[in-house]
Amino acid sequence: MLLTEVRLLTSFLNTMLGRLCAMPNSLFNLPKTLSAHPEAENLKRFVGRVLSERGDEIAFIVVFGSAAKGKWTVRSDLDVFVGLSTDDGMRLIDRIGDFAKLAEGNLEVFPYARSEWKRMFEGLHPLLLEVLEDGIVLFDRGDFAEIRETFRKWRSDRLVIRNPFGWQILLERKANSPSQLHQNDDANCRQSRQDQYGSPEGVEHKEQS
Repeated sequence: MLLTEVRLLTSFLNTMLGRLCAMPNSLFNLPKTLSAHPEAENLKRFVGRVLSERGDEIAFIVVFGSAAKGKWTVRSDLDVFVGLSTDDGMRLIDRIGDFAKLAEGNLEVFPYARSEWKRMFEGLHPLLLEVLEDGIVLFDRGDFAEIRETFRKWRSDRLVIRNPFGWQILLERKANSPSQLHQNDDANCRQSRQDQYGSPEGVEHKEQS
């Protein structure tokens, strides 16, 4: 009996230690860019609640927008991109409502299922490009680091260019291999001037169906 209890206690402690190790130091020592933000404490509480209540579902959490760029004002909100590790079968609008219940203050949460943020990445969605460019990572199991490495390679090769109007894209997906890219032969550019904070392609259609 005693041995069983010891094993249960050991298992519990290992689980809790694993969760603590997975929690980023930035939760307790935010980067200077974020620590002075008026929503800093609300951000800490939000991330803590998300990881505590839904930690197994979370792939990454990244702050973006004016807060990440250090261009916020005392009235600025704080934008948080949450990438899920699974597909929960929910509509985006319903998922936003669920995550809003965990947030306080002036936080804007953008929670996307795994298939959604992957589609955004493959489609070079301007919202995700902004997150990859300037985002401050608060939590990541490795997915965000992986796509950011690819994104930075595109930036280095000048296949994805940021300009005052948005994003200039000099690459496209191969039809038979979504994971590979090739430079557009005629060097035509697709200019991203639409609303950078809209839904990913396919998500709006999913919500309307």
